[in-house]
Amino acid sequence: MLERIYSHWRGFSAFFTLVAQLSAVVLAMIGLWQSLNYEHRAYLIVGAALMLVSFISFILLVVFNMGRSKLNGATPSGPSPPAVPPKPQLRLVNAYPKRDNRESTQFKHKLYAIILNDGGETVTVRTPRWMAGWKGAGAQTPVGIALNRELENQGGWEADKWDYNTDAKEVLLRPRRAVLTWVGLAQDMTDIDVRLREGRVGWFVVPTVIGSVEQDVILKTQSP
Repeated sequence: MLERIYSHWRGFSAFFTLVAQLSAVVLAMIGLWQSLNYEHRAYLIVGAALMLVSFISFILLVVFNMGRSKLNGATPSGPSPPAVPPKPQLRLVNAYPKRDNRESTQFKHKLYAIILNDGGETVTVRTPRWMAGWKGAGAQTPVGIALNRELENQGGWEADKWDYNTDAKEVLLRPRRAVLTWVGLAQDMTDIDVRLREGRVGWFVVPTVIGSVEQDVILKTQSP
C-alpha cells in the first residue's frame, strides 16, 4: 500500500515539475516571440509544437500507468473457487477369514474387514465392491458383500461386537466408530492367512459420502 502511494506521489511530482518548467518556457517564448522577426518566428513555432507533443505524450503515459496499477491491485469480482471437500479418513484395522461349511450356508468362505473412521468428519459408508486384482482371491458368484453395524452398547468394534444378523447397505460412521464388511470368496484358500499378512488378497472399494460429496476409498485387505 505504501509503495503504491509513493509511486503515485512520484508520478504527480514529476507531472507538476514538468508543468512548472513548461510554463517558464512558454513565458520565455512569448517574450522571445515579441523580439523576433517573422522569419525566426517559424522556428519558434516548430519548437513549441514539439514541446506540446512531448507534454501530451507524458500525460498519456502517466494516465496509462495509473490505470494499470489499479487493475493489478483490484480484487477479482468473479465467484470464489469451490472449497475442496474433505477426504474420508477411513482405515482398515484388521482383516480375517471365517469359514462356515454348513450346507445351509450360502457363503462358506467369508473374508471380514474392520473399517474405522479415523477422521473428524461423519462419513456415510455404502456397500463396498470387491477387487481381487492379479493373483488375488476372487469373489463367489453371485457376489455376496455387505456391512454389519457395531454394537456400541456392548463395547463396539474394540470388543469385536457386531450385529451379524443384519446386513446393512449403508452405515453412518461418526468419528472413531467402525463398521464390519465382508465378502464371500469363491474358494477356500489354505494360505489365506499368509496372503493377508502380505496384502495379497484384494481390495475393498468403499463408496462414501460426506455432505453431498461422493468419493470412493480403496482399502487393501491386510492383517496386522
